[in-house]
Amino acid sequence: MIVEIFIATIIISFISTLGFFILDFKYARLFISFAAGVMLSVAFLDLLPESVSLRGEEAFPLALSGILLFFLVESFLGWHHHKKASGLLVLVGDALHNFVDGIAIAAAFFVSPELGFSTALAVALHEIPQELGDFSILINSGYSKNKALLLNLVSGFTAVIGALLFVLGGSYVEGTSPYVLALISGMFIYISATDLLPELLQKKKVENIIIMLIGVAIGGLL
Repeated sequence: MIVEIFIATIIISFISTLGFFILDFKYARLFISFAAGVMLSVAFLDLLPESVSLRGEEAFPLALSGILLFFLVESFLGWHHHKKASGLLVLVGDALHNFVDGIAIAAAFFVSPELGFSTALAVALHEIPQELGDFSILINSGYSKNKALLLNLVSGFTAVIGALLFVLGGSYVEGTSPYVLALISGMFIYISATDLLPELLQKKKVENIIIMLIGVAIGGLL
């Protein structure tokens, strides 16, 4: 069982490299639109509802706290380099999100192998569009392709750390998941609302709006 857990989370971690091989960075702005749509969908249709189902109405003030927390973080980092700050926030949020994914996969395998594999598949499906969006945001923030690949891979491997801590710590570690999920949902909403959508509105291109709407639709369906 433990071997299967780590194989699944390692595979999930390597999904973070897809952007390096798939994205055509001549069209990076279109993927920024896509990222905005996916991040909003993941926040409102995945992370926040999951946190609410686990902790009830406590999830909403936690999500608000996430928005305020990352506003303060970006305000501090933004004194030096606003675009880099946005990319760094994406990495932090992605690392936390992958950490929780690792916990979820490990917990599912402890119930049954079948549930573990199906959970890993579900995680992979919602990770693919998110990782493509994250990678394009890093490129837009000024990171080179190679550095974005390395940083995304490091953030991806927090899934393995989450799985390892669950194996060692069990229910205590799992109990932190709803709080982390709510905080991440607030961060995704903050990034979309303050960094991505305003940039798209400045250009006012029809294709940006269409791609963002497609991103919302795909994010919701996945």
